[in-house]
Amino acid sequence: MATAISLEAPPQIRHRLHVESRIPQQHQLWRSRASHLLYLGGRGSGKSYAGAIWTLMRPPNTRGLIVAPTLGNLKAAALQSLLPLAYGAGLVEQHNKQEGWIRLIDGKEILLRSLDREELLRGPSIHWLWGDELAIEKTRDAWDIVIACVREPGERQRLVTTTPPLNGEHHWLHDTFVKQAIPGVHEVIVSRTADNPYNPPDYESGLRRDWADAYAARELDAKWIDVGAVEVYNTELLLTAPVGFQIADLVKTVRSYDTAATGGGGDYTAGVLMSIDKANRLYIRDVMRGQWAPEPRDAMMKRTAEIDGSAVTILVCQERGSAGKSQAVYWTRILIGFTVRTELESGDKVVRAGPFAGQVGAGNVTITCEPGRWENYYHEGQRLTPDAARARFRQNLGMFPHGRTKDESDACAQALQALVKRNEPVHM
Repeated sequence: MATAISLEAPPQIRHRLHVESRIPQQHQLWRSRASHLLYLGGRGSGKSYAGAIWTLMRPPNTRGLIVAPTLGNLKAAALQSLLPLAYGAGLVEQHNKQEGWIRLIDGKEILLRSLDREELLRGPSIHWLWGDELAIEKTRDAWDIVIACVREPGERQRLVTTTPPLNGEHHWLHDTFVKQAIPGVHEVIVSRTADNPYNPPDYESGLRRDWADAYAARELDAKWIDVGAVEVYNTELLLTAPVGFQIADLVKTVRSYDTAATGGGGDYTAGVLMSIDKANRLYIRDVMRGQWAPEPRDAMMKRTAEIDGSAVTILVCQERGSAGKSQAVYWTRILIGFTVRTELESGDKVVRAGPFAGQVGAGNVTITCEPGRWENYYHEGQRLTPDAARARFRQNLGMFPHGRTKDESDACAQALQALVKRNEPVHM
């Protein structure tokens, strides 16, 4: 994509933005005169770039507002696209980061706000509005507040750029732009990941190969897929190795934990031992699972680490912020003598499960029946036999995300990510 700016000589200062893009959906957006626009795009489909150019194309001497669910969302997507374009073309006259506004040389003023601060959304009177990544359900109330600010005369356009929501058609965006749409007023433009020729050649195909079909349809093809209504794991394709089976050409092994700190009827702690061989085949070799308070949980994790051996890296989910840093120190101290790595957990659990679910669906995951494994698997307070434990593990994956517990899926997803990372120590 390319942008350029041409300036006519004073006293009439006019600016012409020249944009080159090979994505036809972007041109459709930039030409549209509909007052309510939804640019529904897959991952890497050019949503933020489309919104940034749309912003720069708003009429001179107008005031607009850019919003996103959080300040982090705003900086990571919309502003990451807008600011390099505006500064690169010499369009920025003043940018006040602290107060959240940008003034361009054509007299355009752009206000920047996050939707998690509703009290700051009621005041401004604007000509146009851009909301980026509004598929998060909690954005509905804030969006209802902010659209009332679009009251200055002119085109009064409202644009939303987003990946489809997790609950598909059961979302206010679908109600607004599809079910209750008014012809000529509402317009939906769909851009798939594959429609963006500027992505690396293997970007879309690699993701489609790793993700389960339903998630690829949502994340890449921008379909209104309800991820809670689809089957995540096709457990019929989850293999079981016969007793005595030996893994050949083993490359790496990790023990991945999704931890909890409540005993009795609380959440489960699950630790999945997963290996990968030279042919990239995956093996679930053991799952330690139970409802333990912190002290017995830590003791169980320490005993399990001793059985696995010091060569196996231990992964533990870490919360964000200062609490997460404290957790990292805690686990390193509790599991002294072993290699411990904490991983930040981010994003939706179902989306995170996609790569591992794709491997299960491809028949590339095998549950092994090794002696001494599957000995510490508890369900509803009862310690299961290894055969019953493997059956329960399979059942829990099959119920995900509808089942009450999602711990094993989270641990498997984290283990897979660690196993496929490059340039890491090899643990046999």
